[in-house]
Amino acid sequence: MGAILPDQSKFGIDKRIQIRRETVPNTYCIVDRDFASVWQTPINKPHYWQGLGWHWDRKEVENYLLDPVVVQKALGANAPANYQTLLENAADLIAKYQAARTALASYQNPRAWLNTKFGKSRGQHNYIFPDAFDDNTCQSGIKNNVKNYLSRQTITINEVLNRYQTILPEFLAGGIRRQHFLYAFSGKDLLWALHKPLMAAKVGGGASLFVESLLKGIEHKSKTEDIATWLPEWQALREIIEQI
Repeated sequence: MGAILPDQSKFGIDKRIQIRRETVPNTYCIVDRDFASVWQTPINKPHYWQGLGWHWDRKEVENYLLDPVVVQKALGANAPANYQTLLENAADLIAKYQAARTALASYQNPRAWLNTKFGKSRGQHNYIFPDAFDDNTCQSGIKNNVKNYLSRQTITINEVLNRYQTILPEFLAGGIRRQHFLYAFSGKDLLWALHKPLMAAKVGGGASLFVESLLKGIEHKSKTEDIATWLPEWQALREIIEQI
């Protein structure tokens, strides 16, 4: 297997991959799925993407790090005993915010980026995340983001708000996206929703250090275990790559 390299935004990656293939023929990419406009049932394997690679079955790579199976295997005895409860509570907390972000993402134009996040900066990477997640906060966030959107494409505030109201039930208790929140919700948002509970439980030092502990745990276990077997999608990706 060749080198695995990080890259920039997935916009324009098709051209970058094509250029690299001129010198390294078997060059492929795997990109975040992002917020799906229309819900698709998880298939637990990567989806082919433009003939250039794949995108994850889940929203983004952080969704895999937060999977209870991965947390337990990576941290062992140091995994929070009530982690599943903490994770479910985090999903409930940000459900409306995920609906708002998905509604905004439905109108994104690669030529003029419509921001889907709103709130204030968190952590060393200045991740944007709100303090409140109620309906008023979400609608205000949608309005402000659309107002600040610069594009030749015409998008109205009401258009995005109507989309938000239409898909909202999918994200609330009993909704299809809430049932599959580790696929549909943002892993980064789930992580920051876990920040205060992790701090209160004195586990991992909050969001940033929790991820750092998970990555170190995965690296350590990879020396003695086949970590590709931890999740079906990881196993499926390896089998796909081995057949190239």
